[in-house]
Amino acid sequence: MKNVSIQVVNNDQLKFTYDIPALSNLDKIYFDVFPMGGSTASLSGSTRRYDSPFGGVTGVTHTLDGHLPPGTYIVKIHTEFTGNRSVSETVTYDNNGRGYTVNPGSVTLRVPVKEWNVSTAANQSVSNSVYGSVYSAPVSGVTVTIVDDNDFRHTMTANTSTDGVAVFNHLYPGLYRVGITNSMNGEIDETIVQDPVFVFGSQVSHTLQTISNMQPTRFNYRQGPNTPTGKISGYVSWYPSSGPLQPKDYRFYFEDGKGNRLGDMILDTPFDPSNTNYSPVVPETNIPTGAIGIRLYTFDGTSEHITPDFASLWNDSMLPLHASMQSTDPTKNNLSGTIKWDAASNETGISSYVIMPDFQTIDGNNERNEIRIAEIPATGASAYSYNLSDFMLLDNYNSPSKANQYMIGVQNVMGELLGYLNSGSQFVPYTSDVTITPYSPDPGGNPGGDPGSNTIGATE
Repeated sequence: MKNVSIQVVNNDQLKFTYDIPALSNLDKIYFDVFPMGGSTASLSGSTRRYDSPFGGVTGVTHTLDGHLPPGTYIVKIHTEFTGNRSVSETVTYDNNGRGYTVNPGSVTLRVPVKEWNVSTAANQSVSNSVYGSVYSAPVSGVTVTIVDDNDFRHTMTANTSTDGVAVFNHLYPGLYRVGITNSMNGEIDETIVQDPVFVFGSQVSHTLQTISNMQPTRFNYRQGPNTPTGKISGYVSWYPSSGPLQPKDYRFYFEDGKGNRLGDMILDTPFDPSNTNYSPVVPETNIPTGAIGIRLYTFDGTSEHITPDFASLWNDSMLPLHASMQSTDPTKNNLSGTIKWDAASNETGISSYVIMPDFQTIDGNNERNEIRIAEIPATGASAYSYNLSDFMLLDNYNSPSKANQYMIGVQNVMGELLGYLNSGSQFVPYTSDVTITPYSPDPGGNPGGDPGSNTIGATE
């Protein structure tokens, strides 16, 4: 091998470039990475197989498999010809004694975890009464898992402290899957909740919402494809609780923005001990005036009990209005700037506005897009803004790359993005596109737009 060059790329990987001379007697190359001045055991190894190149090969490149922890490393390389098992001498590369340094990441991710449950009134002896009130509270001792979207083999975990927050330090910027799983006794772990979240800037916070396993969980309403305006139809789905007491029936009612039931019961489904989950058809039903969602109740044979399980209903008045961005990014990739929008004409049922990447210009669609860049609480203000900075280029598909585009969705108090299923049963969020004014310095050399003043990263 000749002209070997080694670089640290993608924050924590090593990239090799080299030439293989003509008539080289080798068909395998071994790359081993060792801590500089430390262990003699290789932390990362990679083998590349080659047919002997009669005419030689120049400019061969590849990136070492695996991700390295922060530290300084040396690399040892040797070759082999498997035909006669001959092995070359090992050559050590130490970057002229400096080694190859992987620096720690600089972003902190805070993950508050809130669990939803129900407090029940003491007297449950009155027939046809409704009991309970819904609340959420921070929960400690929960294991939160994050996975780099570019390296699903490398998972990181942290437990929530007494304040219900798990903290991950020294992360590299990028997209992470943030979630909670439940071990299944040797089977594939069950995902309780998982959100894709961009980590960037200096600190990001993303709240995970869960429901107590003493309550039914994973409640969803999916609208049928031909549902008329002003009605519901399709199906609802949920999992029964893990508690020892199970209901006689599951019942469903419309609910307004103040927690009041509206109209008659939509559906009544008997409990079946053989069912691990339910998905009954919803009859076509008129939506009462003021209804913002559907609430699941349980019935014990005497009284109904409210549950935390709630599915939002959509109407176009919930879309944010007049979304725009003045780019302050001189690279013209829209990596920074102030995003502004007017409040939805009806914020009832909206807990947060969610700034999201718009992949329409990059790969043509937003199917399965539930990726969060930032979450801004809906406070009743007439207008909102968010200062985007230190963000990353999203386009890995095109050459030259296309500039970032953004959109704004909404989520409910349960942390669920509002959207619909397309004809392929893929989730598509309801969003407003952000109209971007390109970067252009004024005559004094200053970029257009006001950079704003909010904290970088997602908010709770």
